[in-house]
Amino acid sequence: IREVLVDDFNAEPKDLFYAADDLRSVRELAEIIKESGWITPLIVVVDKNGPYVLEGVHRLGALYLIGKETFPALVVVSE
Repeated sequence: IREVLVDDFNAEPKDLFYAADDLRSVRELAEIIKESGWITPLIVVVDKNGPYVLEGVHRLGALYLIGKETFPALVVVSE
């Protein structure tokens, strides 16, 4: 597990999700993370096309909303 830059991803919720329920979930998750300070690591895969979030895209959007610069992630390199 290591720290990954939020800027390595297009993390703005309006670009990640289309459904109002998803956007609402991201805002609620952002408040929970902001209050608790706790974030479960995401899973990021790096392949020939670059990095992508395999697990935790709602958390990524929430971290973007609260202005985090990095997040904990299990990084898997796929060749």
